Amino acid sequence: MSPWSQFISSLEFDASRLIAIDVTKLSLPKTNLFIYLDYLNHSEFSGNKIRKLYGSVLRINDSDYKNIITIGGNYSNYLYACGFLPELLDKNLVVIIKGHEPNKYGYTLKHLKEKGALLHFYPREKLRNALDSTIKDMKELYPQSIFIPEGGSNEYAHEGFELLVRGLEDFDIICSPVGTLGTYKGIETYTSPNQRLMGYAAHLDYSLADQGNINYDYAFGGFAKLPAELLKFCIEFERTYQIKLDPIYTSKMMFGIFKEIENGKFSKNEKIVAIHTGGLQGWKGFITNNE
Repeated sequence: MSPWSQFISSLEFDASRLIAIDVTKLSLPKTNLFIYLDYLNHSEFSGNKIRKLYGSVLRINDSDYKNIITIGGNYSNYLYACGFLPELLDKNLVVIIKGHEPNKYGYTLKHLKEKGALLHFYPREKLRNALDSTIKDMKELYPQSIFIPEGGSNEYAHEGFELLVRGLEDFDIICSPVGTLGTYKGIETYTSPNQRLMGYAAHLDYSLADQGNINYDYAFGGFAKLPAELLKFCIEFERTYQIKLDPIYTSKMMFGIFKEIENGKFSKNEKIVAIHTGGLQGWKGFITNNE
C-alpha cells in the first residue's frame, strides 16, 4: 500500500479496535465503558493527528504550495506527526518551535531533523505577542507557503472525524481528551443530537471552557505534569487492561472517567466510549524532558 493510500484508509472505523473495559477489575461499579484505540490507525501519524491534518493535507496535495509552516513545542506529539508530511506530500516542512533552542535535542526535535524539517526557535513571549508577524516573516522567507495552526486545528480539522463518529453511533457518551480543542470540535461536528460529548482538558487554559463540555478537574497542573498519582494510574491501567495510555492526554481523560464512575456520575444504562488519541511517543519526550 502506498503512503497516500495508507493515509486515506487510516480514517476508516475499525471495530476490532473497540475494546470493552471491565471497570469492576479495579473495584468500580459495573459500567458500560469502552475505549477506541484510534492511535492504531496508522503506523506513523497516529490517532487524532492524522484526522486533524486530513482536510489540510487534501488541499495541500491539490495545490501549488511548496512549503508547509506550522508551530508547536519541543515535545509536541502533533509536530512528531508532521514530520511525515514532507515524504507524503513532497513539500518542505518549516516548524516554528516555541522556546529557545535546547543544547540537547529531545525525541521530537531529533525526529523532525531526521525528516528534513527546517526548525526556527522563538521565545514563547515573542510568539504570544507577535505570532502573526512571525508567521508573515516565515512566509516571506519561504514563498508559496501555507500555515497550519498548532495542533492542526483550522477550518478543515473536523473533516477527518466523520468516519470515526459514524462508527460510534450506538454510544450515548463520547469522551475525548482536550488540548487545542481540535479533536473535540471534530467529533462534535458529527455527533447526533442524542449523543453527549465530554472533553477532559490536559491543561489549564480556561479560555476553552465556554466552547464545549470541558472538564478541567483532572488536568493535574497542566501539560508535562505527571504527578505520582497519575503515573500510578497509568501503570495500573496498563497492567489490568494491557493498554498503554499516554502521559499527557489519554491518561488524564481515563483517570477522570474512572473517578466519575466511582462518584456515580454515569448511569449504568449509558454506553460510554473514550477515544484513545495516541501520543505514546510522549513518554519518550517526557523522559527526555525530565533527565
